[in-house]
Amino acid sequence: MAKRKRSVSRGRSRTKRAFKIAKAAARIASRSKTKTNASNTENKIHYSNGEMTNSKLNISRKMPKGVRPLGKVPDYFSIIGGDSANCNAGVQGVATLISWCPSLRLQEFYSEMLNTSANMAALNPLASKSVDRRMFIDNLSYTCTLTNQGPALIEVFLYDYICRKSEVSSTDALFAVGIDQAEGTGDAKSTVVGTKPGLSQVLKTGWTLKKTTKVQMSSGGIHRHTVNHNIRKVYQLGYGWQESSINNVQGITMQTLAVFHGTPCDSADSLLINGQTTTAPAKIIWTNHSSAKTRMLNFKARKITTRDNLNKEATNLYTQNTSGVGIADVITNVVDVLTAFS
Repeated sequence: MAKRKRSVSRGRSRTKRAFKIAKAAARIASRSKTKTNASNTENKIHYSNGEMTNSKLNISRKMPKGVRPLGKVPDYFSIIGGDSANCNAGVQGVATLISWCPSLRLQEFYSEMLNTSANMAALNPLASKSVDRRMFIDNLSYTCTLTNQGPALIEVFLYDYICRKSEVSSTDALFAVGIDQAEGTGDAKSTVVGTKPGLSQVLKTGWTLKKTTKVQMSSGGIHRHTVNHNIRKVYQLGYGWQESSINNVQGITMQTLAVFHGTPCDSADSLLINGQTTTAPAKIIWTNHSSAKTRMLNFKARKITTRDNLNKEATNLYTQNTSGVGIADVITNVVDVLTAFS
C-alpha cells in the first residue's frame, strides 16, 4: 500500500514538473512571437496604377491602472495639412511626411483642455491652468495620402518610427547624419539610391522602427497610409517633458519617413541607341490628417479643436495624369502637354 502511495505521489510530481516545463516553453515562445511581430515589417508591395491603395499600422497598449477616475468625455484635436518633396535623376529623395505629436502639440492639447472661455465656463469645472493636473492621452493617429506627381513609375518606402529618446532630431536628419558619420572612402550618402535608414546607427538609437511599407506608384498613383496608436498613457505636466526645447517626446512622438526614387531610364531617344542610364526624377505630394483624443482627471465638457492648414485660395492647381503624358489642371480640366520635368 505504501509503495502504491509513493508511486502515485511520484507520478503527480512528474506531471506537475511536465506542466511547469510546458508552461515555461509556451511563455518563451510567446515572447519570441511578440518580438517578431514587433518589427511589423510588411512583405506586401502596394502597387497604385491610378487607383488608391491603402496600408495601415496599429499599435495598441493595455489600459493602465488608475484611469477609472478620468473624465468620460474626451477632447478631440486635429490638424490638416500637406507638403511635397522631389529628387533629381540618379538620387533618392528623403522626407519626413509627418511628425505626430511633438512637445509643443502636447502643450497645446493641455491648454485647450483647460480652456475656460465664456462658452465653456458654465460646463467646465476647471477654474485655472495647473501643471499638477494629469492628462490622459487615449489615442494618437494620422493619415497621409500620397500622389506620384511625376511622369515615371516610382518606388516609395514608408518607415514608421516612434521616439525612443526625447530631444532627438527628426528621422530624416538622423538618417543623413548617421550615413555621413559611417562614410568610408566611397560616396555613401542618404540620397544614394538603395541606401536604407537602418544603416544609420544614430537613427536607430533615437527612434524605434515599427513598420516598413513598400509602395510602387505609377504616374498619378495614390496611396493612403494610416498609423493608429492607442497610447493609453497618463502624463503629468510640469516635469520637463513639456518644455519647448524638447521637440520629440519619448514613447509619444511618431514619424513616418518616406524614401523614394524613380525607375531606370536613359538619355537615348531611340531603341537602337544606348544612352546614359540612371533613375528618373521623382516628385511626391501629400496631405496629412492627424488627430488626438485626450481626457483630463476631472469631468469637463467636450472640446473639439481643428487646425486647417490646407490652402483655400490657390488659383492654379495641377495633378499628374495616370497616362503619364502631362499634368492636368484640376480647376479647368485642361491637359498640359508638357511633363512635370520638361
